[in-house]
Amino acid sequence: MQTPLVTVLQRAPNYDEETWGVGRVSDAKLAVEYEIVHHLENTRQQYNAYLAHFTNVINEIKLHIHSVFEAEENGEIQPTPGDAGSIALSPASVPESLARTARQLVLRGFQLLSDWTGRVLAQAAWQYAHPNNEKETEVEYERYIRYNYKPEEKFALIEFIAMLKGLAAVMLREEALLMPILRASIHDEIQEFIQIHLREMIRQHRKKKNKKKTDAA
Repeated sequence: MQTPLVTVLQRAPNYDEETWGVGRVSDAKLAVEYEIVHHLENTRQQYNAYLAHFTNVINEIKLHIHSVFEAEENGEIQPTPGDAGSIALSPASVPESLARTARQLVLRGFQLLSDWTGRVLAQAAWQYAHPNNEKETEVEYERYIRYNYKPEEKFALIEFIAMLKGLAAVMLREEALLMPILRASIHDEIQEFIQIHLREMIRQHRKKKNKKKTDAA
């Protein structure tokens, strides 16, 4: 026998219905938040928009690297002393603005994957909290999974997982291209913070500290 979560909360010694508002929201309204089928169309739009943007940025990076290769072959670009290999293969050959765009794009991809994974897990938790007790079965697990998903919910879950795996596969496919660029971009941003912003903060701190010593003397 399953004990509803509301019952557990209501038995707590410090439970306040006015604060929690548990009894004021129906399961039908809560289901809109937890069930994937209600978020499928918006997720499709996010998926298609992100893939289009990701592909454009990747093509722009590849086009830039190709143009640098051609410039090297034509002698228009000469490597500086100490450089090993082709300039085009160096992350520094990619403009900082493009590298920053790629970094923000990858971060957005991770955020989407995290959000979608969370929705899949949230729906699973919702289904476990609301089993199908109308079906007679000897296996309790079937009340939560086998008989607890409508056909449209199964379709939505399958499409959701397909988008998750598809987006992850696209990002992993370009890992070798993006990782050196992302590392260089992160390194440059850290150095900019240390050499410019942090140095100025330390200088201001020392200035105030010396002023206090002078006033005390």
